[in-house]
Amino acid sequence: MASGGKKPDTKRNDSNFSRLTLGDIVDMIAAQLPKGVRAGEVTTPAQFRAFMSQEILLPKAAVNSLLDAVTSAFPPGEEPLPIADHRPKDDPLKLNEILALVPKQINQQQVQDVLRAAQKDHPDVRISAPTYHEVVETNLRRAVTSGAIPKEEVVALVQKAEESDKQHLFLFEVPSGDKRLDDVNKIGRNLFGGEWPDRTGFPKFISSAPSFSWADFRELKTAKGKFNGWILKAYDTGVKNEVQNLEMPGGRKIRIEDPRPQRLVFVAQWRPSRGLLQIHVPFGFGKIGTLAHLQTFTSALKQAMPIDEFPAWNMEPVRRRIRNHRKDKKANYVITQSTMLDAHGNRTRLTSASVSESLTNSDEANNKLDIAAKADEAQPEITARWVMPGEDENDTSDDTVRTPMGSFGTNEIAFSARVTPEIIEYVADQLVELAKAAS
Repeated sequence: MASGGKKPDTKRNDSNFSRLTLGDIVDMIAAQLPKGVRAGEVTTPAQFRAFMSQEILLPKAAVNSLLDAVTSAFPPGEEPLPIADHRPKDDPLKLNEILALVPKQINQQQVQDVLRAAQKDHPDVRISAPTYHEVVETNLRRAVTSGAIPKEEVVALVQKAEESDKQHLFLFEVPSGDKRLDDVNKIGRNLFGGEWPDRTGFPKFISSAPSFSWADFRELKTAKGKFNGWILKAYDTGVKNEVQNLEMPGGRKIRIEDPRPQRLVFVAQWRPSRGLLQIHVPFGFGKIGTLAHLQTFTSALKQAMPIDEFPAWNMEPVRRRIRNHRKDKKANYVITQSTMLDAHGNRTRLTSASVSESLTNSDEANNKLDIAAKADEAQPEITARWVMPGEDENDTSDDTVRTPMGSFGTNEIAFSARVTPEIIEYVADQLVELAKAAS
């Protein structure tokens, strides 16, 4: 196109046109493409952008159609485009940072449900807009600024979403009778010094954390107002490859691997009723990266608590009980995959025979599990599908809760999809109950 295409008619009235490079257009489209698909040719982002640097002139109507098409194709809950920042500089309610996180953490339907509920008492609240970006930056901002929606409601939505995103959950056992984690004020002073408790500015919402920083520390209460633990949250920055695969005219394929900084969310949670300290670290960085993140976060926690004195909770008895009681009709789990590791390091991976058949119903798989279980020091790594209250145990849809257990350590489970805080609490409670039954 750089040499063979027609040149723009410079005599036209340019006020009716938007100037874009081909790279701008491809960047917008490429951002929506499925990631991780291997293609033929690999190039760097800089090389690709140089290749696509030929400027063309498009009518504004065409540009708007392109933006609408790209926006409608974007997955719910994510920022649709790298839109220029038009957020107001005058921000007395400090909404800019939290609203920047809303599209990344909450899907459009949830936001519009909140707007719809507010509209009942405030008819001026708008629900719909051409793009999700406008739903947040125009409709939601106006609703909060006008008082139709309390800022605290938006804060709670973002908190719930980012604290229950994809994650690895590591569990550490706190000795019975050890009350050191119950002293919220001491932990706060150790971490935040003289800023605790009134000058921390918590909760903080940082859309792009330049370095490790504390974001929140809040006490949890029961329905009757009694102490029920705490949640401590931090942000950090990590680097993750964003992969874009493009097919050019003539069948030429280009794969772009673009290392980009990612905002990471770390959470520590203490629930004295369980006797377990929960450490949540980001998902999707492989075993080495995940264990490095765990080390980073626990090192920061040492300023305030004797985490080295809390051993990793050994969930091997729990995994064994799940495996050995897989036919229990009252069980609240279904095994969908299991890997047996014997004393010699040999692995046997067993998966369901079909999408609709779990390991609990596969005689062949059950026989293999029984044989593998007799191996010396056999250790199961299990993926369990949890049957939530009111769910059918035969439900095999994609939105059921599945947790790999034991892949990155004896005390680890993983949530490979966004869930809710209530689901994390439910699974943790069930693990404790299974541990009691196995003892």
